[in-house]
Amino acid sequence: MVNPKIRSSKKRFWAALLVLCMTPSISNARNPMGLGIVLGEPMGFSGLFQIDSTSVVDFGIGVSFYRATTVWGDFLWTKKGVFGDTQEFFKDLVAYMGPGAFLDNLGPGNARVGLRYAFGALWAIPKSDFKCSFDLAPALSLGPGSAFGFQAGVSIRYFL
Repeated sequence: MVNPKIRSSKKRFWAALLVLCMTPSISNARNPMGLGIVLGEPMGFSGLFQIDSTSVVDFGIGVSFYRATTVWGDFLWTKKGVFGDTQEFFKDLVAYMGPGAFLDNLGPGNARVGLRYAFGALWAIPKSDFKCSFDLAPALSLGPGSAFGFQAGVSIRYFL
């Protein structure tokens, strides 16, 4: 049974994130930090920090399909124009790829670390401070019950 204080804290956290994502921007989407949600495996909160014009750090925390809490982080290299330049939409897509790591907490005393390599695409929604992305990451769990699998998700982030 979940402690009522924890349940209340979770509700406040979700409400605060929703308010943050819906707050009008005080600047434009060129800001380096974005926070939002990711739907997929795992599902939860996602962030992205742009280091320079060709590299970003992607990170998040979520819950996987097998009820593990997962924390992840990736260092990604980006490149614009990979998907073609004949249509405006494809010109604006940014391809990315890079190495990362994750930690799955399967319960008390049952955690495992792993390595992943993410591939994906990012699209800045025109005239807004939101960006959408899709990624696929082959993942290798190390430690108890080593396994190979995939993590994938669709994210939307609000750039602060």
